[in-house]
Order: sequence, then C-alpha cells, then structure tokens
Amino acid sequence: MPSTPLTIYRLDSAAPLRDLLVEGAEVKFCAPLPRDISGFAASEVLFAYGQSELEPIPWLSLLQHYFAEIPSIKSQSTRGILLLRSAGSTYALPFGAGGTHLIDPPTIVRGWGRRIALNLLYDDTGRLIDNGKALRRGRRSQLGEGLVTEVQAPKEVPLNVLGFDSTQEILKSVTVARPPKKGWGRYVDGADALRLRWGGPFSNLPQLCSELDGLYALPHYEQHFDFIDHLRKVADTQTLQKVWAKVARMIKANDVDGLGLSPSRPVDLISSQFALLGVTDRAQKGGHPMEEFSVDAYHALLKSMHSLAALDANELKKHRMRFIPEDGALFEESIKDLLEGIVVIAPRTYALHGGEVYEVSRDFLGELDTYIDDIDADAASTLKLPNFKTVPLRPRVDDDGTTVMVRDELAYNQEAARTQQGLCMDRQMITVAKRTSPVELCDVLLPGHELLHAKRGTESGPLSHLFAQAATSAELLLDSGDFRLASRKRIREVARDAKVSPANFEALIPPKLVNGSNHVITLVIIASTWLTKSRALKPASETLPFFSKINLRAAVKRLRQRSFTVRIARVSQ
Repeated sequence: MPSTPLTIYRLDSAAPLRDLLVEGAEVKFCAPLPRDISGFAASEVLFAYGQSELEPIPWLSLLQHYFAEIPSIKSQSTRGILLLRSAGSTYALPFGAGGTHLIDPPTIVRGWGRRIALNLLYDDTGRLIDNGKALRRGRRSQLGEGLVTEVQAPKEVPLNVLGFDSTQEILKSVTVARPPKKGWGRYVDGADALRLRWGGPFSNLPQLCSELDGLYALPHYEQHFDFIDHLRKVADTQTLQKVWAKVARMIKANDVDGLGLSPSRPVDLISSQFALLGVTDRAQKGGHPMEEFSVDAYHALLKSMHSLAALDANELKKHRMRFIPEDGALFEESIKDLLEGIVVIAPRTYALHGGEVYEVSRDFLGELDTYIDDIDADAASTLKLPNFKTVPLRPRVDDDGTTVMVRDELAYNQEAARTQQGLCMDRQMITVAKRTSPVELCDVLLPGHELLHAKRGTESGPLSHLFAQAATSAELLLDSGDFRLASRKRIREVARDAKVSPANFEALIPPKLVNGSNHVITLVIIASTWLTKSRALKPASETLPFFSKINLRAAVKRLRQRSFTVRIARVSQ
C-alpha cells in the first residue's frame, strides 16, 4: 500500500464530533460505509468537506496586464476533516489546503506533535538514540544552531554537536529523521500536530492514534526539553502590542530591572563601539554614539536626545543598534531583537528573546529561580579566583600582524591557572572519531579533579555556549574512551609547553571512568552585573537572563545525572 502523508491533531474535547468544527464552517458531512471503516461505530468517525469561494488565479491576473488572450479563470480548493474518537480520545486529520482551519482552535492540544517527535529521539529505556543524531538541523537561530525547523537543511547532526542548543530556543517544530517506527516514512515532523507518511489501512487509524498518545505520555523528553511545557509563543497581535508598549514604558521610566540587551552573534562588548540609529527626526550620519551596550545607556542616550517622551511600541521597533567591533566588520540589529528579559502584565508574565514574545508559567519562574539559587555559587571565593580587572594584559597578534595588549578570557584563564597551580586548557581543542567538531576539555584544569569553564558577560549566547561546552565535555569524559585518551595526550603537550610536570594533571583524567563523582565542574561567569551598589554579590537568579537560566538548569541536570558536582564562580569584571 502506498504511504499517505497524514497530519494528526489531538483534541481536548468530549463534545459531539460535529461540534468540534469551527463555527460557521460550510461543509458537507459524509456518512461512513461499514465496509470501509471495519470496527468503527458510526458515532466514532466523521468526515466533512467543503470548498473555498471561487477566486481569481493571482498569477493569471498579473499576466493579463501584459499578454493577450489570457482567459479569466477562477479556481477553488477543496478541504476536508476526518474526526476520530477512540477509547475516549479525539483526533482530527485535516486534508487539503485549509483543512486545519476547519478545527475549532481552542480544542487543539498545543505541542502534542512536538513532544511525540522529541520522544522519538529516545529508546524504550529513555536513553538518547545514537546521541540524538536523528534530529534535523534547522535554520541558524539567534543563539546558534537550533532546532527550529521551518527552514530545513540537508545535514543531520548529533545533539551534542549542537550543544543541546534546543534550550536556547523555544521550539516551534521538530523534525526527526529516520524515526524508529517502520512505515512512518523518512521524516516525522511535530508541532501542535504530528506529520508523517503512513502506509497502513484506514481501519488501523485508531491503533496509530493510540500509539501516538502513548509516545506523548512518555517522560523521556524531559531530560533535555522539559522547558517546552512552561512556555508558549505569543502570536496574537493585540497581546504583542501590549507587551511592546509595556517595554517602551519601562524604558521611558528607566524601570529596567529584568531587561537586558543580547546580540545575536559573538562580539566583544568591551572593546566594541555602539551607535543608535532610526530615531525619528534625529537622523545623524553614522548614528548616535552610545556609551555602553546596556538598556541604561540606551535610556540615557534617548533622554539626552530629547527623544524619550516619544518612545512607544512603534517608535521602539524603528530603533537599530550599530555594532563597531574593534577587530571585525560592523553590523546592525534592531533594538527589538536585542531586548531580552521578563515583562509582567498582571496576571500574565512574558519573556522577550530575539524579537519574539513568550508567555511563561508563573510557577515555572519561581521553580527556575529556586533551582538556580540552590546551585553552589561561591566557588570564586572558595578557590580565591582572581578579579578580572587585576588580570595582567596579554599580547594578541591581529590578522594584520600587529600586536596589541588585551585583557580577555584567555588572559583570565592563564592567570587563574597560574594562581591556582592549574593548567590552562583554553583553546586546546580535542578531536575524536565520530564527532564532526572538536571540543575543549575545559578552560582551566585544577588539582582536585576540578574543571573550570569560563565566560565573560551575561548575554544569552555566550552563556549558552559555556553551559553546553561544560555538559558536552563532561559527558564525553564518561562515554568516550577515545576522548579521554585524546585529552590525556593534549594535557601532556600543554604541560610540556608550560614547563610543568604532566603526571599530576594527566592523572585527573584516568583511562577508565565510570561516573563523575570524583570531578567538579565549575562554571566561571565574569560580569559587571554581579555586584549591587553596596558591592555585595547578587544571587545568580537575579543576574542571569531568563533563557540562560533555562539552559543552565538543563546543563546542571545533565551533569548531576552523571554524578558530577556543579558549582558557579561569580567573578566581578
């Protein structure tokens, strides 16, 4: 039997099947034939179809202005909907262009297909199949290679190559290649609905839907994707306008706690220069220089330009930031896309990211902050790590051959290694078989089986990379003998160059490793925002951006599941 593309929705309603169609739908109902529906009772299946109004064909209408004898032809499309109820559960299978629009939207179980697709990445025991290699790479997102699959790429990559950047994204849809179900086609795509190619008979549809519900109920996806249950992308125009209007009012009043700016690409925010463009009636060649990359500086600049009073949602969307990196080409991004943080419009809470707005469960916010603050965040004082400002400058050779003295992450890691009698492994990439990209073991390897991973700044992109790097390298230490051997070899090479004995450091990565109980993973976050006005350290939950906290929680969960100890070092910049 040839396979048929199916789109399947789960509906949350026990109403009669006819009542599940959108109000006002002009359709005809078809009575089922007993020989075609096998074991179905008539009350459990319903098919309806309708046709659109006759409309001109757009491309013909265009060409009629330039060519003779083109007929005026109108077309219409046919759409249908199959409704099934089996064992108390209700499903809708739309057909044709616009078939989905026949379903009453409030009855749709949101994210049903997405969760099924994610659970297909795991085997029956909940273990990731082939390291999640079946997950298709999507378009490049604001924060790296994500899982949004509206724009497909032909390459399939393991999840750990992506660094589980799903936690940097709010998944809209997920495409799984080679689903581990025979007869489901080459790909399965999940969003609200599940889309697959199916070669079974109609009479087996209830069995298929029941199997899908069983996959939906599995908890496996929670290992890496539990955040999707607490976030909903906002699409309606009215709510979006309210949120952006509230953001504009917050900036006007300089009530910007919880708001920040985060660029979509890596850029040194210390050495770069910034300029504001797009302000109505304030055009200036090259833009208006901004003192630093922050919402406070944005507010101050608008105030100095006497443009603050005119700031509203529509004006905000016109503003652009020009980045002028010290060692790279300039680029621009809209202020709307740069803003991230939490906005409360009682009783609802929203998160901003990449120009999008997401509604967030209030319970989830509290649980997330509690989880983050329960992580030991005193590693900097325990280890007596250096303050960033006290780190000596290091020479950096630029592409044009000139040497400049800089204080950057590498300089910090070199100083941390010196003061802690450790080994600086920053930029020491390790390549092993079956991986398409190299991995850093850590930035600094310390006595006591401690691996430091450092990042400067609290923007979501760099922090997501930090957390992914830490989790990925730690898991490879346990799962890959080749990675351990390659790490030991690289340690010997780095130690020789640093003129220190490699034996003690090499012993920290034994040839065999069962779990991470003897190792500590320390996440060093260097930022100016750690300190209050009284110079006290803020809790991590008050400093890290919302989406970074989601990503941090996911990474810590992964590491703790493998018995690693995880802690945070809050280092002032």
